[in-house]
Amino acid sequence: MPMKKNFTVIYKAYFTVGVEATSEEEAHGLSYEELIRTAFVEHPRNVVSDNNFEIESITEEGDVLTSEIAETYIASDHGLINLEVFKEIEDAAAESLSKYKGDFGRYGGLNGLTELSDAAAASLGKHKGELRLDGLTDLSDAAAESLAKHRGSLGLDGLTDLSDAAAESLAKHEGDLSLEGLTELSDAATESLAKSLGKFLTKEIAEQYIADDESVGLWKCEGIDDAAAESLAKHRGFLSLYNIHELSDATAESLSKHDGGLDLDGLTDLSDAAAESLAKHEGDLHLGGLTELRDAAAASLGKHEGDLRLGGLTDLSDAAAASLGKHKGELRLDGLTDLSAAAAVSLAKPLGRFLTKEIVEQYIADENSCNLGKFWEIDDAAAESLAKHEGELILNGLTELSDAAAESLAKHRGSLGLGGLTDLSDAAAESLAKHKGFLSLLLTEDTLNLWGLTDLSDAAAESLSKLKSDLHLNDLTELSDAAAESLAKHEGELILNGLTELSDAAAESLGKHEGDLRLDGLTDLSDAAAESLAKHEGELNLGGLTDLSDAAAESLAKHKGELNLWGLTEQRLSEIQAHLKANTERLDAIDKSFVEPIPETSTPIQIPPPAGPRGKLEELSPELQKVLELNCIYMTAMGNLFTEIEQEWVDRQFGIGSSTHFARVIEIVNWDQFFPHIHSLIVALPIEDKQWIQANSTNLFRDFLECDGLDSEEEKQLNQLSQFIKHACSS
Repeated sequence: MPMKKNFTVIYKAYFTVGVEATSEEEAHGLSYEELIRTAFVEHPRNVVSDNNFEIESITEEGDVLTSEIAETYIASDHGLINLEVFKEIEDAAAESLSKYKGDFGRYGGLNGLTELSDAAAASLGKHKGELRLDGLTDLSDAAAESLAKHRGSLGLDGLTDLSDAAAESLAKHEGDLSLEGLTELSDAATESLAKSLGKFLTKEIAEQYIADDESVGLWKCEGIDDAAAESLAKHRGFLSLYNIHELSDATAESLSKHDGGLDLDGLTDLSDAAAESLAKHEGDLHLGGLTELRDAAAASLGKHEGDLRLGGLTDLSDAAAASLGKHKGELRLDGLTDLSAAAAVSLAKPLGRFLTKEIVEQYIADENSCNLGKFWEIDDAAAESLAKHEGELILNGLTELSDAAAESLAKHRGSLGLGGLTDLSDAAAESLAKHKGFLSLLLTEDTLNLWGLTDLSDAAAESLSKLKSDLHLNDLTELSDAAAESLAKHEGELILNGLTELSDAAAESLGKHEGDLRLDGLTDLSDAAAESLAKHEGELNLGGLTDLSDAAAESLAKHKGELNLWGLTEQRLSEIQAHLKANTERLDAIDKSFVEPIPETSTPIQIPPPAGPRGKLEELSPELQKVLELNCIYMTAMGNLFTEIEQEWVDRQFGIGSSTHFARVIEIVNWDQFFPHIHSLIVALPIEDKQWIQANSTNLFRDFLECDGLDSEEEKQLNQLSQFIKHACSS
């Protein structure tokens, strides 16, 4: 049986068909059938006459491009033989092709070659026109030297590395040179090729750009010489140099004289001298590639006048922040993830995080005009204006508070959130202790949230104990016995979830507290402490405990009020329940929802009911509330961090305790079934609920996301969620 071969059949209509056949005659027939099958579909306007089906050429595909095929290629009209099928080329064939007056471009040329002898390279080096050899993965020094003499565009994108000698040779090539595949290159080779690849900005290129700024793309340049910078200093307008990775001090000095915006986002390091020079630049300055900034460099850049972008910095020293805080103009530090309270105060004004009286008056006129939670510092006049505002105030971005500001805010009526404070003077604590007001939008009484406070003096604790509202001190990590004794006098909910240890004396004091007491941060509890806390009247949360002694369990069994021990294992909880048999009412009050087995994948998603009063959405149907809760759980998981501001929002909307349940559901939810389950719930809603969710859900979810800042990715996902709900409602 004859062996089949690969043929390339080219028709007059410029259609190329590849077939497998035993002869040219069979290849003709098979290619015609393939052409009829596909051409009218893919190129209906090109197939207009019988002439289009005339054969131009039939080429038997082989590994080696011979001189005969090369001569046929040159002689054929338009060079329609497909040379790309050949992996090797004879030296004689290369000699023939060197005389070809045409291009060997990206398609149908010599890109199939994977090997090239030095002699063949010497011949092809004489070719005039585009020459692409992107299939080559290796190039000898001699071949590189020959190809460097080629006149025209030269493509060698298949090469991943080059020797220094080969790079030096190719750098002499006159014409466009493409080496896009390079991944490994020595410094010497990089320096050699920079100019040839058009990636090194010389004085000549700079002068050409000044004459015609559309003739050169400066953004491609990865290096710049001092002479080029000196020339560019005369240019007026924005300069995009964002691929330049290094900058000499002399170049920085020259560029500082440039009139217009300057984009240097590619720089990863900046010397102190260069920073001092660039600080003199008048105009926008982009340095987004810097991930570190020395104090001396920050001191210089702080004197810059104009927009300054340093989006690559993730942290700043207090000294650097103080320097940049003096900057005049817009300051962008979008990448900051770690900042001390002192640094935040320094940067508040230049970053637009300083709450002024004017902003407050605008907020009072229209509460949707700004998010007060984004501000890091507040002036005394602004605090005085806010005191007149009635309703919830969330100022969790503030990191410090003057005594005068505290005195003003204490006069405010409504829920007051100061969760970002890390320090509180005794005088400020005394003022805030007088805070009171009418019904809060958060709880049944006004609440003072001081979640960011990590330290509390005994005097401050004494003042805060007089507060006629709930008191949240979630980030307090230490509590003296004297402070505990003072806080025990406080009437209302007391949250101390940041405490990981509690002395017996402190426990004895807190056991006398009247109101809900949350100590979920405790991981260990002595028998004496358990006995003291058992005397507490009200809800008692000890969710951080993973074990209890029998004596401690027996003590806590006597506690009068709801007791939450959701950190205990199923086995240990069963043992404790045995100690509580005498008190069946207390057994029912233990919140076991957090220790039930994780649901199987086939089990519908269950949300346990919150433990406290319902929120703003309580008037909605239970089915609609469940849909809204599940969507908010998705958005919470989407952000990877359930912030305190978000927890407040959840409790405010769905009822106290909902945020705790959300956190638990996120841990056990089966995401594969999540959206199908929500879809089925929406489909089953009555028409009035569907109308409500279509009209209100987007704004509700946006309000949730905006409470700690809405970024572009969250905006995109919110739009997708809205479309999902709209589709489900119409199903």
